[in-house]
Amino acid sequence: MRQVVLLDANPLSQVTHPKIKPEVRNWMQFLKDNNIALKAPEISAYEIRRELVRQSNNQSLERLNLFL
Repeated sequence: MRQVVLLDANPLSQVTHPKIKPEVRNWMQFLKDNNIALKAPEISAYEIRRELVRQSNNQSLERLNLFL
């Protein structure tokens, strides 16, 4: 069975940030290399989406859409 990591709102915002931190990128690569899936609960995605829409942050909204 494939392992899954669920991202709460804060880690999800880090993953979708246009200037992603190197440690976050390295962590994501580690998960990919070890066949571990990244998922986000709908409520976390909603929280991030709501804030990005409020800020008119289209670049991060696009990254969120691609991630989901």
